[in-house]
Amino acid sequence: MKLILFFALVQALSVQAFPEYLKKYKAHPQARPELAKCGLCHVAPGGGGERNEFGEAFHEEGFEFSPELITKFAKNFKNLPASPKPLGKH
Repeated sequence: MKLILFFALVQALSVQAFPEYLKKYKAHPQARPELAKCGLCHVAPGGGGERNEFGEAFHEEGFEFSPELITKFAKNFKNLPASPKPLGKH
């Protein structure tokens, strides 16, 4: 019985922890509101379970939106500064 209660507690805590990452994304100045759903980081649109490529990268970055992460997943962010065009020979 104690084991069942333990797993129920762990499940409840994990379910509550992950929406914090979504809140963090929503608060980012370059977040795209239309993407602010669990499917941003998870394969399943409702969240939970396996992470998608962005979710794995976000995890690897310590759940921080590093400049490298934002550049690699530019489609998940808005108003990114344009990359400088390479200088041609004159």
